[in-house]
Formats: sequence, structure tokens, C-alpha cells
Amino acid sequence: YPSARELSDEARARLTTLSDFTDLGSGSKIAMRDLELRGAGSLLGDEQSGHVAAVGFELYCELLAEAVAELQGSIAPPSRPVRVDAQVDAYIPSTYVGMEAAKMDVHRRIALAGSEDDLRELESELADRFGAIPEPVGNLIGIQAVRIALAPLGAVQLSVRRDRIALSGLTLGAEDIRALRSAIPGLLYTTAKRELSMRVPEGRTAMEAATNLVAGIFEVRGRVSFRPT
Repeated sequence: YPSARELSDEARARLTTLSDFTDLGSGSKIAMRDLELRGAGSLLGDEQSGHVAAVGFELYCELLAEAVAELQGSIAPPSRPVRVDAQVDAYIPSTYVGMEAAKMDVHRRIALAGSEDDLRELESELADRFGAIPEPVGNLIGIQAVRIALAPLGAVQLSVRRDRIALSGLTLGAEDIRALRSAIPGLLYTTAKRELSMRVPEGRTAMEAATNLVAGIFEVRGRVSFRPT
């Protein structure tokens, strides 16, 4: 190639990458270095393209995992994901995780976490690697924790607003409603919408209130017959 003076910084970085990774099986390392040089585009931003734009990042990860499981011959029974519509800051700031590749990996691991233990382990790892977890990342993990907890109940959607939270998709009887109201003050149930709702208590964040609602539901789960729509 020509004199180094005629090469751009990016070109020198690419050539250095090829000289650094020459062993058999180094293709993935070269690809990751290329991703660092080019950036990840707007995969996790407002302007998305391809399959991710059509279904959303979390569902795309789930579909990808199902496809891998099918190819491996270990298809898990399909489960209907709970939609969480939260008006809270839930993202991974660049000031917390700088590398786009690492940020995408954290998003993927949160979206594919299948249990509370998986999320707690991930939280511990993030704190160890990047420091104290900021509120937007905590909200992102909290949303997945709520989604995991609600899935067995057959819930369809949890809506989290600044001053109100609502859980829809459950058919409850009169006794069930009384049991829930006695355990969770201020809880309302709208039969027509099959929706549980309550105002966010003063001094609590919306995600804290949503988490407490889910915890309260599980406290009385043995006394309540949850019937999904």
C-alpha cells in the first residue's frame, strides 16, 4: 500500500486490525473491531432499519433466540410476551457504557433474560464492570423484571405513566377484586377493560409503584384466580 502519509486514520486502523488478527478463527474479532470503527448506526435509536425496525429490538432478540433454538432442535414452548409501555427514561447512556458493541450486548442480555436471577446476575456484572448503575439502566432492568413476573399471570400490557399505572388483560371475579384491594390500597379494577389501575403514591417513582403492584399481586396470588383473556 502507499506511504502511510497517504492513508487516513481509519484506513490505518483497518490495516492494523488485519495484521493483529491473523490466526484461524479471528473473523469474529475482526468483525467486532470493524463495528467499533464504523459504529453501530442507529440500531438502538429512533431511526432503525430492516427487521429490527419492523418488530422492535426486544422482540427481534426473542425471535432470533427462537430461530437458534429451532436449529438446535430444542424448541421451547412459545410464550406471549407482556408489553410494557413505560413513560420513564429506560436506556443505556453512552457515559455509562461507551462502546456501542458492549451497549448492544447489554441491551440483548436484558431483553433475553428469562428470570429474576438472570437480571440480578447481570446487575452485579454491570456494577463490577462499569460502576454504580444509573437510573435509566435500572429502569430498563426493572421493566424486564416486571415483564418476567407478569408473564405467568397471562397479563397483556402494563402501562406506566408518571402518576398512574395500569395492568390489562386479566379477568377477575368479585372475590378476587376484594382480595387485591385489601392487599393494595387504592387499586381499582375496570371490568369492561379488564384492567387493574392505581395512582402512583406520593414520594414513589412510577417504576417503584409498578414493582410494588406486581409484588402485591403475587402476595395474594394463591387467593386470586387469574384468568387471562
